[in-house]
Amino acid sequence: MKHILVVFVALVSLAGIKAYAQLSHPDWYILEKGATVSIIKPGVNDLTYYLATSGNKPIDRAAVDSMNMRVRFAAGNVVLIYAKEGDSYIAQDMEGRNLVIKGNVTKAIHNNGCTVGYLKAKATSGSVSINKASFVWIKEKKAGGAEVVVQGPDKVDITVPASQLYDINATTLEMLPSAAQKIVE
Repeated sequence: MKHILVVFVALVSLAGIKAYAQLSHPDWYILEKGATVSIIKPGVNDLTYYLATSGNKPIDRAAVDSMNMRVRFAAGNVVLIYAKEGDSYIAQDMEGRNLVIKGNVTKAIHNNGCTVGYLKAKATSGSVSINKASFVWIKEKKAGGAEVVVQGPDKVDITVPASQLYDINATTLEMLPSAAQKIVE
């Protein structure tokens, strides 16, 4: 009986560690065709666009619904998932929207030089494509290389000319020398 109790306590502890790890280690995922995405909180750009086009009307439920109608998600878009509750993933996209995702997602494959990128042109490999103006996962990038590999839906690799993609991290670092620094108080 004592051994059964010890095994039970160990299993409960492992389950707790697994749940904690799931919440404490966010990671990048690729949206797959058929997944459903609900926007819980609009992003800053959504709010700015709404206020500019509405003449600064108050933001109510109808306003949020209006903002959400403009947003499209496609297979190949990258999101940061930081929790799983039941069959739903709690996530955020690069525009700062809080999302609930149900259905198909694929974990991003991590290699050297992996990061989030922004496509300036549609990318295609066989029958798989990712739309222009999408945030994507850069799976492989060689310093100074003319091409990068993007992880598409269904783990299909899509080779893209480096000139057709913004590397978010590299672009941010290029802007650093001209950025005003603030001291944390």
